[in-house]
Amino acid sequence: MKKTLMLLAVLALASSAVMALTIDGYVTDSDTGEAIQGATVRFVMEGTCSGGCGSQGGNGSHGGNGGFGGNHGNMANGITVITDENGHYVINDAEAGIYNALSRKTGSYTSQHLYDLQITEDTSINFELTAGTCTTVQRLFQLRSRNNQ
Repeated sequence: MKKTLMLLAVLALASSAVMALTIDGYVTDSDTGEAIQGATVRFVMEGTCSGGCGSQGGNGSHGGNGGFGGNHGNMANGITVITDENGHYVINDAEAGIYNALSRKTGSYTSQHLYDLQITEDTSINFELTAGTCTTVQRLFQLRSRNNQ
């Protein structure tokens, strides 16, 4: 009995590893093409964002809560990562599904939202941010407009 349970546990781990997908890409300045270090990239599976999907995500691996989903590593609520010095991000262990995505660099760039992304295999998705800032009122208007369509 003990060996059977151990075998089932190993098989369950192996099957979940096979189904895990990788999403990666770059965040760059839309005018210059330069990499944006420290940008937030957030993916939320459609239908899993409770309480409304705002434009502010968590703080990556620190597990902060944000309006555009939940904590890092919990695909039911979304996943947030931060770009490296080359503007590159990687999300491992993603599930296949339809996602909404957000990239932003607070204080210096406007946010870019991508909707209805069908992820069924390892995928690269790049973001191009525009220099400038987006006020809270503008964000609320964008979200209300999106929700009322």
